[in-house]
Amino acid sequence: MKYKKILPFIILFLMFLFCDSNNNIQPRMQIPGFDTKLIFQDNFDNNLLENWKKEGIGKIEITPDGKAILGLGEESKGLAFWALKEIDVDFQLEFNLRIPNHNGLFIIIICAQGINGGDVINDLPERNGEIQEYSKGDIRSYHISSHCFTEQGEQIPGSKLRKNPGHLLLSKNDVDPCTSNRTYYIDVVKTGNRIRYYVDDMLIHDFRDRGGFGPIYSEGKIGFWIGGKPEDFKVILDDIHVFKLKAQ
Repeated sequence: MKYKKILPFIILFLMFLFCDSNNNIQPRMQIPGFDTKLIFQDNFDNNLLENWKKEGIGKIEITPDGKAILGLGEESKGLAFWALKEIDVDFQLEFNLRIPNHNGLFIIIICAQGINGGDVINDLPERNGEIQEYSKGDIRSYHISSHCFTEQGEQIPGSKLRKNPGHLLLSKNDVDPCTSNRTYYIDVVKTGNRIRYYVDDMLIHDFRDRGGFGPIYSEGKIGFWIGGKPEDFKVILDDIHVFKLKAQ
C-alpha cells in the first residue's frame, strides 16, 4: 500500500525530468533573435517508425546505431517519408544526411497540406510516390532539392527551392551542397514568409515568399522524398529535430 501511494509522485517526477531534458536540447546552429523549444525528435534508437508514414515502393531500414535508411524498391517511381506531427509554428528543422551514391534526387518538403487545407496523410487520396503527386498534384508545400542527379548518374546543376502545386521556382543556387559521400548537417528555418536552408552552416537559400505565387504557407507536415535508380538509390537520415522558434 505504501508503494501505491508514492507511485503517482514517482511518475510525475520522471515526467518532469523528461520534459526538462527536452527543454535543454538546443539546435547545433543557433538562429539569432529567436528562442527555441524542441517539439519533435527522432533518433531512430528504438527501431520503430511510429512517428512516420511511408509512401511509394521501397523500404525504411533502421540500423543498430540509430539511422534510417530510405531505399527505393523494384520499379519504384519515388519514395516519400512523412513525419506525422503537424507543425503550425515558426520552426527550425535539423538533421544529419548522407547519400552514398550518385543516381538519384533528394528533396525536403515543408508546410505540406492539401490544397484546401486538409491533412496530407489523412484527408487526401493515397499516393504511390511519383514526384508529380507532390509537385503538381493536390498538395501545397515548399520543397528544397539537393544532391540532384538522374537515375543514370547525370548531375542536374544546383539546388532549388520550389513552391507547389506547380513546381514553381522561388530560388536557385548553382552550388549543389550535398554531392559527396559523407555526412552533412542540414538546417531548414521557416519564420513567417522567410525560408532559409543551410548545409554545414553554409547558407544555400534565403527567400521571402511575398505571395506572388499564391498564399504564404505557414503550417503542415514535414517530409522527405527520394527518386532515382530503383533498388539502388538510398538516403541515410538521423538525429532529426524540429524546434519551435519564438522571436525574442
